[in-house]
Amino acid sequence: MTCRRHRAVCARSIALGATLLVLSACSTRMDVRSQVHGSGQTAYELRGHDLAALQAEAKRLCPGGVDVLREWQRVQPAEARSGFVRRWTLDLIEPAPLGEAQMQVVCRA
Repeated sequence: MTCRRHRAVCARSIALGATLLVLSACSTRMDVRSQVHGSGQTAYELRGHDLAALQAEAKRLCPGGVDVLREWQRVQPAEARSGFVRRWTLDLIEPAPLGEAQMQVVCRA
């Protein structure tokens, strides 16, 4: 492999790695589970940290519209978490989630 080709491959690998790192940092952790609904329509249970992100995902999963059966969100202010040192040091490395959210939706036919 020539020196120029090697640099191009390394540059592409670094760019890809940086892109994946940025995307993973910006993403919201979300759990989507398909469910059985009595009417035969597609249904989902979504869990994550942000209700707005769950609503956007529900719209993406059900382009024809959704009927929300249940949704809730619990938000915990950063000040309520224990330990001054933890909030200002460890949270810089991996921030703790500030809440929980859940939705149960049925896709419209």
